Amino acid sequence: MRKILLFIITLTTAMASYAQLTEDFEGTTFPPTGWTQFAGTNGLGTTISWDQSGTTNKFARCVWENVVGGTAEDWLVTPQFTVDAAAPILAFDNGDSVAQEYGSIYTVRVSTASQTTHADFTIVDTQTEAEIFHGFDFTGQTHIVDLTAYVGQAIYVAFVMTNDDGDLWIIDNVNMIANGTSPDNAVNPSPADGAMNVYINPTDGPDADTDPDMNVVISWEGATTGDLATSFDVFIGLDPLALTLGGNFSTAPFNINWGGRAYSTTYYWKVVAKNAFGESTTSPIWSFTTAADSSASVEDNVLASSVSIYPNTVTDVFTIKNSSTTALTETSIYDVNGREVFQQDLDNLIGTKTINITSLSSGMYFVELKAANAKIVKKLIKK
Repeated sequence: MRKILLFIITLTTAMASYAQLTEDFEGTTFPPTGWTQFAGTNGLGTTISWDQSGTTNKFARCVWENVVGGTAEDWLVTPQFTVDAAAPILAFDNGDSVAQEYGSIYTVRVSTASQTTHADFTIVDTQTEAEIFHGFDFTGQTHIVDLTAYVGQAIYVAFVMTNDDGDLWIIDNVNMIANGTSPDNAVNPSPADGAMNVYINPTDGPDADTDPDMNVVISWEGATTGDLATSFDVFIGLDPLALTLGGNFSTAPFNINWGGRAYSTTYYWKVVAKNAFGESTTSPIWSFTTAADSSASVEDNVLASSVSIYPNTVTDVFTIKNSSTTALTETSIYDVNGREVFQQDLDNLIGTKTINITSLSSGMYFVELKAANAKIVKKLIKK
């Protein structure tokens, strides 16, 4: 949170001398002084309108409304201000409540003529529920609207939510700021890039099941150069060319217990730094290899360090490579539900052998490799 707050404070402080528009909705009255709110031209949806919500940190909120004969349209409009060339970007934190989509539309509109005449406003920005941040912990989820076309003009800005039994809209920290740049890459990954024998914690976490969570702790830091990041997308996977988004994180320090890892497996991951102006576009891909299962037999551990399968993301055929002197006798493949979906003898394999899995559907599988006195399991993704 420190870096997110620093980012907001830095922008706010830098633009303080321009003070065109700034509102955090922390006051005792709503709408704030000079602001106004009203319904759309069809007159529907007057039961619900914009209000103030939140406890420690207050924000403006407009809740959905079920109407008949059209859509509810709720307007919240700023006082008049003049767009300064030094700070022509409208910035505000915003979000809705849940990821499920209900059809709400969120628009920002500008008028150069009046504060309350609908027809005087022009839509300059639109967000759908699919595009907006989901959740009430939306500090730092900054959305920006470029108002350079209005530099030198006195304008009103309207936040307009249109819905029929849709989601809600929450906004906060409305400011005019200078243009900026996307953040630099995240730094200081842990495990370090290329790290070996990374510890897996097999202890079951507080999730009310009996399966070991198999956690690896990963961490990183935002760059101290350039415009600061407000959040980070984290991608991870077995194939550096096919990483999967695991989550977005906005609260420092960034120490993530990443569950579902496997022993003796190489993982690839990257962290994409983001702020209101974009995201880091050259984020490096890091890797680490997890330790062998300490509870496994000596034979299992030796075999695990000597056997590999590749590619880890396969279309039809993958290769088993056994560089040990322990022969592999057979392989079985299981789906994520534990069902055996493939079996093949390996004819005492030492060296390499290709396996054709054209018959299997796309998805994640577990490849079990057996020897006379040992057994190991590898993960495999099929396209």
